[in-house]
Amino acid sequence: MSNKTREKTAGFSLIELAIALIVISFITTPLIMAYNAYLKGHQISETRTTLRHIRDAINVFIDANGRYPIPASLATVEGDPNHGVEGNPTPTACAGGWFLADGMCETASGVLIGAVPFDALGLDIKRINDYWGNRILYAITASRTNEITYNASAGIITVQVLDNARLPINYANDYDMVLLSFGGSPEGGISDAGAFIGVCVNATPEYEDENCDFDDVFLLERNPGDQFKDGTVSRVPGNGFYDDITLEQKQFPQDRWIESETNKDFAISNAQRIGIGTTNPQANVHVIGDVRADNVLSDSICDDALAGCFDPEIIAGDVADMDCGSNAIASSSGGEEPVLSIGNSRVRCAMAVNTAGTSVDPNGRKFKLNSSLFAYNTPCPLGERMIRFNSSGGAECAP
Repeated sequence: MSNKTREKTAGFSLIELAIALIVISFITTPLIMAYNAYLKGHQISETRTTLRHIRDAINVFIDANGRYPIPASLATVEGDPNHGVEGNPTPTACAGGWFLADGMCETASGVLIGAVPFDALGLDIKRINDYWGNRILYAITASRTNEITYNASAGIITVQVLDNARLPINYANDYDMVLLSFGGSPEGGISDAGAFIGVCVNATPEYEDENCDFDDVFLLERNPGDQFKDGTVSRVPGNGFYDDITLEQKQFPQDRWIESETNKDFAISNAQRIGIGTTNPQANVHVIGDVRADNVLSDSICDDALAGCFDPEIIAGDVADMDCGSNAIASSSGGEEPVLSIGNSRVRCAMAVNTAGTSVDPNGRKFKLNSSLFAYNTPCPLGERMIRFNSSGGAECAP
């Protein structure tokens, strides 16, 4: 083979390969960065979807049971008969961090912390972990897990956000529930096998340490008043590191209506008060405006101050309390007592007089007016009203 032939079949030189690799790196590096960003966003999005799915299942549970579910144990595994089952309502105290005696604990102020009770919620076991396969933490105000104390209590969980200087501050202290994924970092995370995958506080304190110290304070992923910004998230190593994913609930959504399980034509709300035309209902159903109905069924009718109530049957029915009385004196004297007013489920009767203008028994029968008995004297003073005619036919007034 000639030298010219060898020259034509020679490969790339090292310089040419180096240049080619540099060009390829310029092309692929942005693609790799874009893919990593997409993957991170996908991981977060999938975990948020899981948290919302769990929250919705919890709210369905509240509709059916009138309370929040009790957390399950974080220590059980698949195959354990108590896996995903509601746990002990009075578990071990959360003292000095975390203690796995019950797989859950209760803070000094009354917040239960444990796993999602997927069995009680009817959730698939595959839908209760975050994207990384680790347990979702479930924190709930203990009094809200009891149907007796549910309506008489309020949330006591304190939630924090970052201020403009990126320092944690208390946002509110009356939240019912917090659902929490520890994200892709291991700190504080608990595996599907019920084991810690990383210590809560490592050599460098971080913002997300607040969420794994098992107290009743949680630093949220973002401000509840600004759901479109990841205000707390920072994946830069150091004190401000935070990659937790949270979903909080202040109270059971009051505008939630569900279809009745027994009659599909019925819609049911678990709201304690419903307002129409008002944002501050003062009764179970408070309407500002007209209510139109063919029939109204009511045990009692009252004024605006919830006073002067009476039973509707005293108008439409035959009730003894509607009688002003009947006795021998009234009958023999021919006198009948008039009805002055209706209130407190009975009538108020005036003094009865006979045809001669003489007073008879106060329990006489309804008064039959005789125009010859009454002489118009003077009207009632300003601010007073006539309450009865006296035996002389004059008006008796009262404020």
